[in-house]
Amino acid sequence: MATTLRTRPGGRERALRGGQLRNPAHRGDWRLALLLIAPAVLGFAVFAVYPTLRGVYLSFTDFKILTPPVWSGFDNIRTLISDEKFWHSLRVTLYFVVLSVGIGLTVSLVTAVVLHRLTRSTVVRGLVILPFLISGVVAGLVWQWMLDPQLGIVNMLIEKVTGEPIQFLGSQ
Repeated sequence: MATTLRTRPGGRERALRGGQLRNPAHRGDWRLALLLIAPAVLGFAVFAVYPTLRGVYLSFTDFKILTPPVWSGFDNIRTLISDEKFWHSLRVTLYFVVLSVGIGLTVSLVTAVVLHRLTRSTVVRGLVILPFLISGVVAGLVWQWMLDPQLGIVNMLIEKVTGEPIQFLGSQ
């Protein structure tokens, strides 16, 4: 049987055998695709879907770590809704997100536009924009390490001058 190619509307070509259009999904590619995607799907199911579903289930129970969960229905949700600390933490989190995203996005966008107009050097642009790319968590961990009283470089310099380190993150 001779195979010919015919162009369909939209520019797609499909192989014809014996007068029938051959569907690309019947070529066996889908088996390979499923095989290659299976580890990612399994990892997503194990590390994202299962813990999420388990957390939702446990939110409807009275759960102690060493005893089986006891179904409590919506009691936990009622307690959460009536707790002032929950609403306060939600407001603070929302406030932080709005300010950090809004200000961070505005400052980084203005900086990028100004740099685009001032210089064509990608190295200079990259060095100036780099602080905006570093995650706040990473930056916080780096500062915590630098201010550590035993290993931190800031305290090493202070200890050389004053003789003793400062507990930056350990005291008021």
